[in-house]
Amino acid sequence: MTKYPVKLQGQVVNQDDQNVGEFMEPFSSTPFPQSSSFMSFHYSYSEISSQGDKAFMKSKKASFENGKLTSESFEGTMDRNAYDQMVTQGQNLMQSQANLFMNSLSLFLPFHNKRQQNKD
Repeated sequence: MTKYPVKLQGQVVNQDDQNVGEFMEPFSSTPFPQSSSFMSFHYSYSEISSQGDKAFMKSKKASFENGKLTSESFEGTMDRNAYDQMVTQGQNLMQSQANLFMNSLSLFLPFHNKRQQNKD
């Protein structure tokens, strides 16, 4: 039976100057360089609900940018009148957007040209 581990006797590695490759400098010494990050994301979530005469708000934010993960969270209450005002403004905004969209589609309807001629 042979003896383990086998020890090699004084072998010298020959270095060939012609086959030596050039070494490139690393892009940056830090793992996440400030000037250009390979990945980033932003996430946000907001919820507003009402119950009785109070309105409840929840908000969460998370982001990963320049190698730094940031997270924020918020919860609070507000007056019901402020909540009702926000809901009304949101509904008005959605209605105006829907009207704009429907008006752009009305160009394709057959009676669109007749309506313009009647106005003149």
